[in-house]
Amino acid sequence: MDFQGSSSAPAPFSAPPAPSYAGLGLGSIGARVRLGEIAGYYFSLEGSLRAASHSAETYLDMRDFLQVDARVQMFHSLETWGFPAFLDAQLGYRSRGQNGDEIRADLTFGVRPQPAVLLMAQSFTAIAPWPSTASSFAAQKFEVSGVYDLNRTFSVQLGFVYAPFGVNAPAERGIVSAVWARF
Repeated sequence: MDFQGSSSAPAPFSAPPAPSYAGLGLGSIGARVRLGEIAGYYFSLEGSLRAASHSAETYLDMRDFLQVDARVQMFHSLETWGFPAFLDAQLGYRSRGQNGDEIRADLTFGVRPQPAVLLMAQSFTAIAPWPSTASSFAAQKFEVSGVYDLNRTFSVQLGFVYAPFGVNAPAERGIVSAVWARF
């Protein structure tokens, strides 16, 4: 063994290479309907349809090519450190995850330190209370990102996602990017 820790002999207990995938992944489309407002807290109902490429299904949280996602959302505007901010909390149901139907709980905190800049911290929780196999499932994912308003219609988002906790859940780390359109 040399001073950098290298050895000419292979390690006796080396792990096989981790599976990986590069290609098209997941797309979704949905709609949200406002339910009402109580003392500055806004409530809405959202439904969406998610679809994955057949090659990507294996690596995503999907059992089938299509999923339905339905959720109730609470939104509240506030001020943090003198900057406009918001809190978004969602509770939902998603069909046909890798381990059965799932309960979803998502939290987002956003602050605008500049008029064209939005900074967000997000938490995504998924639990399969009725697993379709003998194994249970729970996952916790965190995301931090920034959104820059290009103009009144379009914005771009860039961030990092990390999934440190889970039971029978994939370990995720990666870059997140998106284009937002207001209409």
